[in-house]
Amino acid sequence: MNKERVEHTNYHPYYQRNYVWDEEKATYFIESIFLGTEIPPLIFFVNDEEYEVIDGRQRYETITRFMAGKMNLRKSALRKLSSVKELAGKGYNNLTVDYQDLFLDTKIRVIEFGFLSSEHSCEEEEQVKREIFQRYNSGITPLNQQQIDKAIYYSDDIVTCFKEHFAEDKRTFDLVNDLFGFENPDIEKLMRKIRELLVLRNIPIKYYAISKQDIVSTFFEYLSNTVDSGVVYSSFIRIVNKVDEVVRALRKRNVQTNRLVSECLYWALSIIDLEYGDLKKMNNFVVEHLIDYIEDNIKNYQTVRSSFANEVNKRYETTAIFFERILDMDFNMYLCSSNQFKARKDKLNIITSPENLTFEDLRINKPEPTSFEIGDICRQMERQKFLLRPPYQRDEVIDKKKASAIIESLLLGIKLPPVFVFKHKDGLSEVVDGQQRLLSIIGFIGKPYKDENGKDCISKKDRFKLQLKHGILKEFDGKRFEDLNSLEQRKLMSTDLWVIEINEKINPEFDPIDLFVRLNNKPYPIKKDTFEMWNSFVSRNIIETIKLIYNKNSKWFYIRKNNSRMENENLVTTLAYFNYMEAKNGLDESGLWPAKTIDLYVNGGKISCRMKGKYEITKVLEGDDNNDINHQLFIRVANLLDFNFISNLSCICSMNSEELNSNLDYMIKGANGRRTLQNFYILWLILRGISKTVIEQNLLWASKEVSSIVGLMSDGTNLDEFKERIKVFRKKLVVYESSTPFVSIKQIADYKINEPKSQIYIDLVTDIDKPYVVYLDGLHKLENKNFVGIYKVRHGFI
Repeated sequence: MNKERVEHTNYHPYYQRNYVWDEEKATYFIESIFLGTEIPPLIFFVNDEEYEVIDGRQRYETITRFMAGKMNLRKSALRKLSSVKELAGKGYNNLTVDYQDLFLDTKIRVIEFGFLSSEHSCEEEEQVKREIFQRYNSGITPLNQQQIDKAIYYSDDIVTCFKEHFAEDKRTFDLVNDLFGFENPDIEKLMRKIRELLVLRNIPIKYYAISKQDIVSTFFEYLSNTVDSGVVYSSFIRIVNKVDEVVRALRKRNVQTNRLVSECLYWALSIIDLEYGDLKKMNNFVVEHLIDYIEDNIKNYQTVRSSFANEVNKRYETTAIFFERILDMDFNMYLCSSNQFKARKDKLNIITSPENLTFEDLRINKPEPTSFEIGDICRQMERQKFLLRPPYQRDEVIDKKKASAIIESLLLGIKLPPVFVFKHKDGLSEVVDGQQRLLSIIGFIGKPYKDENGKDCISKKDRFKLQLKHGILKEFDGKRFEDLNSLEQRKLMSTDLWVIEINEKINPEFDPIDLFVRLNNKPYPIKKDTFEMWNSFVSRNIIETIKLIYNKNSKWFYIRKNNSRMENENLVTTLAYFNYMEAKNGLDESGLWPAKTIDLYVNGGKISCRMKGKYEITKVLEGDDNNDINHQLFIRVANLLDFNFISNLSCICSMNSEELNSNLDYMIKGANGRRTLQNFYILWLILRGISKTVIEQNLLWASKEVSSIVGLMSDGTNLDEFKERIKVFRKKLVVYESSTPFVSIKQIADYKINEPKSQIYIDLVTDIDKPYVVYLDGLHKLENKNFVGIYKVRHGFI
């Protein structure tokens, strides 16, 4: 991090996403550095002018922000070092010299890519950068929350007790899962919900609604350390049986219950149990009235938007009102935050912090990584005991496409991240991180490995065929290891892997689970089929067109005000894709939308709208726009989205004032709620392809009708009636006049009138389908002898 290198480092090239880490995530990362935890390598592309960060932008920027004094270490985010007064709450400039030196002395591994010669084009360089970025961001499947929880709570007494009881008593497991679980039984998801239920009576609902998991984990840790697990389980089952009694009675009345009803009932009954010491108050009279009350208010327990704070508060307040009235109880302290709760929360943060270990105890004494050839690693795993799948690890991921990408990277000479091994005193080697990489490698080669019991095992992907139809090494597609020639086999077997071995003898306090979580808990992984990923590999012309459309309309046309995850560009791309599919294939049998785009359905009595499959967008966007005419079409229909649909929506929303933003809010969500993707999908169905002139001629009626149609989504209207209203609206406004938009030249380029004749001429595109007509502002000012100077023409118009 020397000054000269920092000054010549570009950590936000165009294909990178935004900086998305909040202070909690950033603090957790900086803590990992102080603990001596290995940080994943930073990947750079190096040329004569600069160092460009290909992978590691979040890590790199977090380090520079910390050193520049732009963030402090938040105490609540320090999992191991919250009791170290010299660090908690401090910024870099407030640290002692010893801690600053410790931070500066940290070694972070760096992998650099570049061309050996200067004989390459800019396009070739950009292609290499995008390819490397994709490999490091899509090759490994990040852990989901259930897999992280499985590791964190692996040795927790309460979790272990519940799992053992559920394993022995399937009837009880099925009952609990029926009340609180999801469609597909998943023990980790269910345990996550149970941990929440056990402590929710201690957390005011208004606080829980906006800060769920962090506060739940704090209170659960305290519960686990202070109450016998058997007592917790018995109390839980006693309350669950009463909840089941109410739910079964509701179902007999054909009331559609769900897990939200069960959760609220459990919360209320656990409070009664806390205040009275038992559930005797829940006699037949109370239960009968409770059943009537839930049936009358079932609309407050709908799963639509159920995680939004307003909806959370509403259903728990609804539940509390009944028990306050019938039992004369005061639920206010369980609903609203108070100084008493804040004081208790702060006290728990102190109680649950690891004060018994010193900073030196918690730091890892890790050696430098050792480089091993793959052949040596395979022989070692055949000979020695390896715990390749510790109980806290997820199962082997059977994704042959990603496994193929790992093998392809090795054949291309692209360095893989290090494998972490914890060497126990008894000689057992526990793979803390790198399990999926190792299983992919030994699976492809077809080698066995010894498990922790000395038993020979094979990968679930044993001797799989490479899936590289869309890879760089297409000639390897469909090949097994034995199909490679001897030179290719030797090249793979002699490829080096970094292995970092942490020895228990010199790290007696080392916690492999903590390291596993730190290395695998990517707070905001780049998801495939999103603009964050498309931004990294899709043609620059398409990406720049999408960004231009968003930036031009960003003050009012958005799904999120905070656009750190590029969700607004995602929205624009999706709507442009709808335009593309209509231009290419026309409408499907619905007569409203093209195939592979939109799906209308009824959910909870309300009409909902969703995108059928975002992977279809990725299919369209992949490729080279210089060779694929469909990419040029995508750019043209993206421009059409701006000049037609967005322009029409702007017209509708600015009928009474210039406040586009507030008028759009009112149209799609009323006084409360939030913008959703389905709002924009419905508006696209209604307004796209209609001439703006026709809308302007019918503005008052059109504005009221659009608001009315959107409102039908939540008032129980029949789906066929809803579709018919859209068709009637479009039939009335799509008249014989052409819907081709007229585009002012100032919308697509910079220009100057009365320029002298230049040697350079720009041809504005003339498309045979005439998606738009360009006209020139101020044409009357032109004299025959003068010309119009046109500069910076938007993609799709040259």
